[in-house]
Amino acid sequence: MKLYSSQVAPSPRKVLVFIAEKSIENIEVENLDIGKMEHKTPEYKKIAPNSRIPALVIDDGQVGKCILDHLPERLKKEIKEMLFILMLKD
Repeated sequence: MKLYSSQVAPSPRKVLVFIAEKSIENIEVENLDIGKMEHKTPEYKKIAPNSRIPALVIDDGQVGKCILDHLPERLKKEIKEMLFILMLKD
């Protein structure tokens, strides 16, 4: 799997924190420079037509519309709880 991320955007940071906390190791991370508008390039729009970050590309080349759908079932509940807590903080 490959996660398209950004070092300055808040949404990818939340995903990266979760990945680190759960010691998920099989995800390649590519940081996009949003200051240089790399998330607006035609190449990235093929991955994420809405230009949003993060985006997850599954090993078979499909783009994950919902990152939760591609993580192990046992982690989904924890992720949803964590995201709910983060939403309350924002």
